[in-house]
Amino acid sequence: MEREVPVFMFNGFLDSGKTTFIQSILENEEFSKDVNTLLVICEEGEEEYRPERFVGGKVTFYNVENEEDLEPYPLEKARKAAGAERVIVEYNGMWQLSSFIYAMPEQWIIAQEMTFADAATFRSFNLNMRNLVVDQIQNTDCVTFRNLDPDSEMIPELHDICRGIQRGVDIVYKFNDGTEKVDDTPDPLPYDLDAPVVEIGDNAYGLWYAEMMQFPDKYDKKKYRFKAFVGKDRSLGRDEFFAGRHVMSCCVNDIQYAGMLCRWNKAVVLKTGDWVILEAKLSMEKNRVYRAVGPVLTVTGLVRTSEPEYKVVTLAGTGVDV
Repeated sequence: MEREVPVFMFNGFLDSGKTTFIQSILENEEFSKDVNTLLVICEEGEEEYRPERFVGGKVTFYNVENEEDLEPYPLEKARKAAGAERVIVEYNGMWQLSSFIYAMPEQWIIAQEMTFADAATFRSFNLNMRNLVVDQIQNTDCVTFRNLDPDSEMIPELHDICRGIQRGVDIVYKFNDGTEKVDDTPDPLPYDLDAPVVEIGDNAYGLWYAEMMQFPDKYDKKKYRFKAFVGKDRSLGRDEFFAGRHVMSCCVNDIQYAGMLCRWNKAVVLKTGDWVILEAKLSMEKNRVYRAVGPVLTVTGLVRTSEPEYKVVTLAGTGVDV
């Protein structure tokens, strides 16, 4: 079996600071000593690399001009030809990240993902290209904003946008005076995880679901009460159904049903489209429906109810009228 190849992914729109950051880490002896690197460049910005300043192992450049050119075989061929033990990717902010993920050779794994943004243009991108902004932030480890003053009024808005997409993401602000700050603003949850039965408000489902999938141990073995849309299909047993909500991560085109498997000895009376308020104990377990570990709810109480004001919710904890 071939050894795994770590991939360091750097996202962001043009001129967001990706090249400058990559240049700095390739000049860092601790990061680059005795390690050969394949540098995959997916866009050309104003900033150019200075390879004469690189330290440590050999760095081989590999340019990808078009999104459709991303293919596993040429990527792995380039890595082997370079004798590279790791891959650094300067990704094109106008391309979907899934294009690269699907093109990764089998032994490549994402070791770290970072996103860079120019605060002066980020608002506009978020307004006009929301799907790409969500794509860059939803799985990243850290978002770094540049072109800010320390007392900028934009900081709370930048915080809300990032944490609304991914609650656990780290945020760093690089200021024009050369200083920087790590965002330490607290984000209180809209429910009490220490309550005997955790009440999930009508519009908090998306946030709760995303948090639960990101931090499963934190949500395991607790009781919850929430309003849900029932789903049933042939893959389920007589005493099983799905309960969840339709969640929108960025726009109406990506609305998905985020449902969880439920067990209830009276499930046969339910049908797809019913709205219910259920109380249940959650456990993270592997089962045939998920084919992996996932949340399973053992229902302890259930009543039918009317549909909520908003049928669709967001990851930020708000309802959407669609």
